[in-house]
Amino acid sequence: MSRLNFLKTLSRQLMEEQLKYRLTIDVLPKTIKFRLKQYATKTYEAAGTSQRVRASGRCAFCVRAKDRKTTKVCTNCARLICRDHIIETCPDCFIDM
Repeated sequence: MSRLNFLKTLSRQLMEEQLKYRLTIDVLPKTIKFRLKQYATKTYEAAGTSQRVRASGRCAFCVRAKDRKTTKVCTNCARLICRDHIIETCPDCFIDM
């Protein structure tokens, strides 16, 4: 392996985690997502199934009057869940298990 190929491989491995993280961001501009997908491999595509990073939002199970904000999401369906309703998965997915 030449020095150039080694450095390219090394830089790709160092960027891998950051690229996986960036692919999970929902509000990322389409142009950036398109570029990331060009460089993505099958391992990057599998990152979409992991827990997503989302902006703060209302809990899917609290009544609107409580207006509980959260950033936690269900690992199965990606719905927002507050601290009162979190059980690793949302209550609906927990019942299906």
